[in-house]
Amino acid sequence: QNRLLPAHQEIHKGDHLTLECTYDSSHLSPPGAILGGLSTSQEMCMAFLMYYPRMSRLDNCGSHFDEKDLMKKLGIEGFKNQSDPWDIVVTSPPEYANKLYSELALTYVVKIYTGKENQSLIKILLPIY
Repeated sequence: QNRLLPAHQEIHKGDHLTLECTYDSSHLSPPGAILGGLSTSQEMCMAFLMYYPRMSRLDNCGSHFDEKDLMKKLGIEGFKNQSDPWDIVVTSPPEYANKLYSELALTYVVKIYTGKENQSLIKILLPIY
């Protein structure tokens, strides 16, 4: 999808741009999540900006939510890395031991979808230097 701004915008040092993507997973049965990542089976939210004049110190910028905050929200206390750098194996608490982080995240999303958990929106802020 490609959207152009209706008019040129001036962006100044210290300004922030917010890129917010909304994914609709209501077509999934049973309810599930659209996982973010770099593979073709995952989604990513990207924007390409054209700007003038050239900014010598900006070739790319990006941010992401704090994984530790999400793990805390999911109740994950301990984990270990595995061969897949994009997923981890949970070690504690005991009821989550040996489950994948992605599996617990999907369970949480199903709770949101079915109204058993409050929704929260993750916004990505891109600082302009």
